[in-house]
Parts: sequence; C-alpha cells; structure tokens
Amino acid sequence: MRIFALLLLFFATGTALASEPSFSEGSATSRVSGFMYNKARMEGKYLIGFNGNFILPMGTLGDQLKPTPGFGLSGKYFGTDYFAFGFNFSFSAPKVKDVYIEEVDNEYLTGLVELRDNGQVPDSANLIEVVSGAHYIPFFVSLEFYLPSQMQKKFRPYAALDLGIVLVNENYEGVYNVPRNQAIQNMENNTGMSFQQPFFGAGARIGFLASLDELWHIDMNMAYAYLSSEKMKSSALTFNVGLVFNLAYKY
Repeated sequence: MRIFALLLLFFATGTALASEPSFSEGSATSRVSGFMYNKARMEGKYLIGFNGNFILPMGTLGDQLKPTPGFGLSGKYFGTDYFAFGFNFSFSAPKVKDVYIEEVDNEYLTGLVELRDNGQVPDSANLIEVVSGAHYIPFFVSLEFYLPSQMQKKFRPYAALDLGIVLVNENYEGVYNVPRNQAIQNMENNTGMSFQQPFFGAGARIGFLASLDELWHIDMNMAYAYLSSEKMKSSALTFNVGLVFNLAYKY
C-alpha cells in the first residue's frame, strides 16, 4: 500500500495543473468528453534520449542488493496526441548488502569443510573473503496515456503500463589461501549463490513530459515493477529523469 501511496502522491504533483482550462475565442482548442483542452500536437512525433535513474530493489532482490544509480536509453512514438508507445532500457551495477555477503561466506565455508573432509583440498585450506558483483538490466515496452492539461504545450502528465524483461546477474567468488581448483569451483556452483537469469516484469509508471522547446523535453517518472522468475519473485521501484529530443523536428 505504501508503494501505491507514493505513486499517487507523485502523480498528484504532475496533475495539479490538469484542471479544466479556459481559452479566449479563436484559440486552438477542441472539445473531448465535455471539456476543453489546448491542442499541442504530438501525433506522429518520435522522442528519444538518455536518462539517469535510481533503482530501489524490493522483496528478495531487496534483501540482497543495495539501492543503486543507473543510466539508460528511452524513446516513444505518439500514435495520437494522447497515446504513445515507448521503451525503456537501462543498466546498473548494484552493490551486494553486507548481510547477504555473510550468508554467502557461511555457504562457502560449509562447502569448504566438506572438501577438506573428503581430501579434495588441503587441511589448511580456508576462505579469506568473497568477491561479489551484480548487474540489473531492465528492458520494458510501454503504453502511455497523456492527460489533457491547461499547460499542454509545456507540461504533459501521463500514466503508463509496462511489460518487459529484467536480466539480473549476481556473482560470488571465494578467495582462498590455497590454489583454486575444480573441486572448489564445483562447490561454489552447487551452492547456487551465483546466478544469471531473466525475470518477467510487469508494472505501472506515472510521470510528466516537460517541453523546453520544440526540440528538447524533460521526461521524469516513477515506475513500479513486479518481477518473477523460476528462482524467485521480487519487485523494484525506479525513479527516472531523462532528456529527450524530437526526431521529427524540422530545422
């Protein structure tokens, strides 16, 4: 419920200016569903650009990974003035939480004891540390609806539905006081602590598109995604700020 409250609060800021406007006679207006709106033409336009983001993993991934900044590429095509098809791709390398590193330590130490008992490593073998690395790489396609607004030429709040795939990679490699052999590698693989797998993602996004001029726009949004894979179910909250430009702009 707190996630949806955050989404609604963020969206309320963007829609505060979307109340029914009034225009003088002769202005470029049109009537849809009983109210007036300013016709800032977007139909047929392509917008593409770069964005920075901040990702907050939640659920199982949130127990393992720290919140992290990232960067990405986004684009959208306006089929009409009020509907657009878009995509979002980003990359981040979150750090692993210390408490989860301790869990990996314990798993590897337990496995190392078994290797010592079986004579597969020397009795003096010990674990020095665990080196970790992770990547979070989402790709989403979206359907976006833009609300009519009295500041439509400059400010367009929107809501979107997202579907896509998120590739998550977590790698944990032990550093030992003896040469690393195949038995150690097999032991680490058998613990299943390291993994790379795709998650199916579905979610919602709210935000606004602010026009600096006919060419440049700022796209700011907040997205929630539910993530599911064979190994786990999780979720993530992402804050995006992007600078996009109009490919249909005529110089």
